[in-house]
Amino acid sequence: MFLFVKKYSKILLGDMMIDKPKQSKNHLNVLGILIRTTRIQKGYSLRDLAEITNISHTLISNIEKGKQTPSEATLSDIFSALDLSYFEDPELSSEMSYYYKTIMTNIINHDYEQASELVQKMVEKEDVYTNSPELLSYLIVKLLYYSLNDMYVEDRDELIVQYEQVYEFLTDEQKQMFCFIRGIDLLNEDHYVQATQYFDEAITLGNSDWDSIIKEYNVRSLIRQYKFTDANAQAREAIEDLEKRTIYLRAMKCRLLITRVYLQIMNFDKVSELVQYVELFAEKFNVTVLTDECKVLRSWMYYLQEEYQEAVKLLDSCTNPSSDSLILPRFRLYLMSKDERLTSYYKMIMETKENTLTRKKYLLIRVLMMWKNTEVRDDESYLECLTELKELSVKIKDQENIALTHNLLILFYKEKKRYKRALEVAEEFLQEKKIGLLKHKK
Repeated sequence: MFLFVKKYSKILLGDMMIDKPKQSKNHLNVLGILIRTTRIQKGYSLRDLAEITNISHTLISNIEKGKQTPSEATLSDIFSALDLSYFEDPELSSEMSYYYKTIMTNIINHDYEQASELVQKMVEKEDVYTNSPELLSYLIVKLLYYSLNDMYVEDRDELIVQYEQVYEFLTDEQKQMFCFIRGIDLLNEDHYVQATQYFDEAITLGNSDWDSIIKEYNVRSLIRQYKFTDANAQAREAIEDLEKRTIYLRAMKCRLLITRVYLQIMNFDKVSELVQYVELFAEKFNVTVLTDECKVLRSWMYYLQEEYQEAVKLLDSCTNPSSDSLILPRFRLYLMSKDERLTSYYKMIMETKENTLTRKKYLLIRVLMMWKNTEVRDDESYLECLTELKELSVKIKDQENIALTHNLLILFYKEKKRYKRALEVAEEFLQEKKIGLLKHKK
């Protein structure tokens, strides 16, 4: 049972006190969603709850769908059965309205420092917000902020599953935000195709002010799928809209996304041109986040040109050179340049970073280390990791790693004089490329 805040009206189990709620449609929807998600979480069917409370399962269903206004006695019985508290107060609504509008505006404007301070204050009242009419607004703000920053949220996956089960009862704007959040989570987990599906859905819903930001994240997903034409088009649409609204920082980030397309096709002149454009903006307005992104992109360009020492210098000059986001780039540089720090760096990753990396990145680092260093390679482990990485890459349509894993498998089987198996993998790779081309044409 949650502790109650004195100034809020409340429902108590047993001895119940309640201020009659405002019976707005939104209020009823939130109340219904709170009951439905808690019921599902506890493993009760509608008929189970009906039997416990001696209330018609049809009435409970209508309350959950926001179709029927429950009496105070009915609410008391349902909340007692589900061990729920409920807070309602006009001050609470005004408070959440402020948090929602201000934090969401900060996010759109990429002012994450200010957003962070407000999110921390808001989370202090989590027990109240999650048991009030402000439940959905609170969850949307919290989950969106944490997802955008790839931060851990306890029970996030469980929460997402719960709210997917009541998706049909949400407003269009709430649906848009939940699709966006789901897409970001999938993108963070390297599930690019599914992420794009959610981003595409989010763009068709809710508030068009969010479309450019959603496109920004979809571009990241499209690049990983080698859908460069689509990525380029969406990035330019986002830039045009963001600049009209004077959201220049995000517009610059979208320019850097286009730079990633040019890196993939090794058009280094365009890479230098775009990075220099953003660097001038970042220097003029002292935008560290853009400066660091420019350094990472220049480092990648040097890496592709085999100028490894210059690439390492740029990564070392980033504001947070030990950031988890730089683990894979740094490892690749040490690996390809045969840097003396490679062995100790690899050991550190294996011992301390496995749980902070996605499964794909973890497998990729292991595979690359064993590929380049046969003296530490165990054939069974190498083949096991390589096969898992290949299957995962095919599943998430990561074209770069589909090519890498198939080619490494072909090399491995040739080394072992298993030429028939090498040919089978080559045929499989050609089929994957064919399927990818056909889907891209569609």
